[in-house]
Amino acid sequence: MMEPDSGLVRLSPAQLTRIRRGAGDHSDRTLIEACAIGLAYWATGRGPAGTDLTPGTPFTDVLGLVTNGVMSPRGWEADADARSVTVPKGVDRTEAQLVLDDLADFPDRPIGTLAQGGAARLEALAGWNETRADRVRPTVMELFREQARLRPDAVAIVDEQRSLTYREAADRSAQLAHHLIERGHGPEQVVGISQGRSAEMVIGL
Repeated sequence: MMEPDSGLVRLSPAQLTRIRRGAGDHSDRTLIEACAIGLAYWATGRGPAGTDLTPGTPFTDVLGLVTNGVMSPRGWEADADARSVTVPKGVDRTEAQLVLDDLADFPDRPIGTLAQGGAARLEALAGWNETRADRVRPTVMELFREQARLRPDAVAIVDEQRSLTYREAADRSAQLAHHLIERGHGPEQVVGISQGRSAEMVIGL
């Protein structure tokens, strides 16, 4: 377990009452000691030495172990009023207070469901937002270029006025690309197209 830091977080009498309502009638000190263990588990993923806590361990079980003398926070509780808990080293005091507040609001829960800290939330979000994937399917442009290579004289685009072969479409597309480069446009820049549904619109795409 981490060593206690100098900061303290507190549980108000009203919060202790809410914990009793949801987790059973225990003394203030028992509640504070169990909360200290819950906070330590949240911060480190471990309980006091010699204990086997898991994310699925109900907070009510922690209370029972403290009541029976099986488990002790060993210095995590602080202040004679028995309503303060030391903040684990390296943990933001504000986040620790939010965790205790959350536990007081919903004490009938597994200790592994306590709210994640800021760093853990950012790591989880980064994982959820990791959308990179190996691209298997070719892009439309890659398909077009392949057809232009294999069947340059086949009809590629037809509108109400004309038809263009793959070779003609590729040539016009290259001309447009050079024109845009001359005007200062580069890769990944957005260029608007003001065309009706026509062969020219397809070339612009």
